[in-house]
Amino acid sequence: MQANSPDNNDIRILDLKSGLVPSCLYWTCDEVCDFFESTLNLPEYKETLRSNGIDGKRLIYLDASHLPKIGINDFKHMMLITKKVRELLNMNDPFWNRSISFTPRDPIELYYEAKSLSGSKSDNLTYEDFSQSVRNAKWEPPKTNQGFIMPSC
Repeated sequence: MQANSPDNNDIRILDLKSGLVPSCLYWTCDEVCDFFESTLNLPEYKETLRSNGIDGKRLIYLDASHLPKIGINDFKHMMLITKKVRELLNMNDPFWNRSISFTPRDPIELYYEAKSLSGSKSDNLTYEDFSQSVRNAKWEPPKTNQGFIMPSC
């Protein structure tokens, strides 16, 4: 399926109509490069972004653990990039000490991860469909081998 097929455009329109999905999720690699140049004032990373195929779907991967893997090693740049990407995607800061006994993360953040994958399943996924499947899933806290709920630390 091509990137500009009517099906993908319909999905993009449905996502953007929801009001919860930011338009940057559908940016091309060139639009991400423009963002780095105009907003972040970091044009030196344009070729890095292009060679790694960073488009809107893959913005979620621009965090402190992934940036060095694609060649962005300047700590101040890493902090700026991760901060601005979180702002673009309306994501909360990750908590390094988050307990697994907590309820799952915000559905929109889980949607970004599902949408970042390649393939027709993620290409055809809308936020509405995804949120229905997440909302209907039964979440239970972690339990011990005896079936007791594990205490949170």
